Amino acid sequence: MVDTRALALPPPMTPAESPGPLRTFGFGDLEQDTWLAGWFPAPGTAGVLLVASGDAVQAREAQLSAGETRGEWRVSADGTELVIAPTSQPAAVSSPEGEVAGYEQGAELGGQLTAPSGEELSLALPGRRGERPDAGELTGLDSVRELAAWFGPSEAIAVIALRPRKHKGQEQDSVQAAVVDPEAAVLIIDPRLSTTSTAAGRASRVGLELWTDDEEQPPLRVAGEALHRGASVSAPGWELTVDWLACHRRGRDGAGVYLLARPV
Repeated sequence: MVDTRALALPPPMTPAESPGPLRTFGFGDLEQDTWLAGWFPAPGTAGVLLVASGDAVQAREAQLSAGETRGEWRVSADGTELVIAPTSQPAAVSSPEGEVAGYEQGAELGGQLTAPSGEELSLALPGRRGERPDAGELTGLDSVRELAAWFGPSEAIAVIALRPRKHKGQEQDSVQAAVVDPEAAVLIIDPRLSTTSTAAGRASRVGLELWTDDEEQPPLRVAGEALHRGASVSAPGWELTVDWLACHRRGRDGAGVYLLARPV
């Protein structure tokens, strides 16, 4: 675990009149049966905690408290308290216009949780967390797609794609990305997200191609395939579909989550 006092965290990114940032997270391990994902579109309002254990998936109303220092996050659901602690330095998310559009960070989730089966679990799961400013703008979109993958406590990749209303293809998506790398800061200027879907509209395969500002370097690539352990759920104002992934990068295997959110 890193010392949060030493993190060079970005300053608050939203004005006082903004409803606040979108916060999401994903945790899991390919060798374990338990996975968690979170969707919290505005501070002070209920979000959704998605819990998978075995083949069962549950959506639970939850509250997230981020505090003022952006150190630990605390998630409360059904009387359960979960703690999300950072395990890496934050990586800035850049918008297509070159502006800072949030941050991404390696993290670990701990706490006690009742699984969908009723079993009491003691959790210590690797993963990532992220923040994007001004969640109020999300309700004017056709959809939000987020793909995140993690390969260790200080190595993660996340991409978010925002699709305008009345656009059905990927050509008009606004795509933002961040790479958490323990060796060096990586600036992504051209992220590309591709998704292969099943006949039912669920993600079966995903691919990332992330181009940096170094024209002589090949893009960073990540591939993933669904583990067929996901669900579609309704939440206040949103329809959410989540799929847990096995991901691959540079010959390494990791875990990941693909989340599709549509405002209703």
